[in-house]
Amino acid sequence: MAVLVAAVVVVGAVALANLVFTFGVVRRLREHTELLNRLGEGGLSGRNLLGPGRQAGPYTATAVDGTRVSGDGPDSPTLVGFFSLGCEPCTVKRPLFADAAREHPGGRDRVLAVVVGDDGDGDVSAYLDELTPVSRVVRELPTGELPTAFRVDAYPAFALVDADGTVLASGSAVPDATAIGTQV
Repeated sequence: MAVLVAAVVVVGAVALANLVFTFGVVRRLREHTELLNRLGEGGLSGRNLLGPGRQAGPYTATAVDGTRVSGDGPDSPTLVGFFSLGCEPCTVKRPLFADAAREHPGGRDRVLAVVVGDDGDGDVSAYLDELTPVSRVVRELPTGELPTAFRVDAYPAFALVDADGTVLASGSAVPDATAIGTQV
């Protein structure tokens, strides 16, 4: 009988300890959820660049054709794509971006493609051949002004931006200006 009482006490103690640990895990998950929500309010919101409603930081760059590209003024690009050399998803989505750029209101001057990486990272000529006819193309390092201005942390990344630099749509899918109903 004493053995049975001891077994019940041990099982009860283990169950109580399990309950205390479970409450601790739930509390910790709530803290993490709150931190992730605050991160989303900071503009990332689970995306690989600035979320909708956020404004891109200032940037100035020179396209491969020698034209100046900046985030200020009415001629700022409205469709922006970020690609990394050697990135397989970038290679897959590059033609989709090129198709969207061909049909984008305002033409080539309202589309910006940013190719990130060193020449040793991959074949840049394929990117230039496909993207230069439909967009202004800028070559940058991952720490360059454009990836920093848009807070890009994964590739490919796409954004639809209004004339004030406010992101209207963003993510890893190419945004469609007509689907959003923007006046670009």
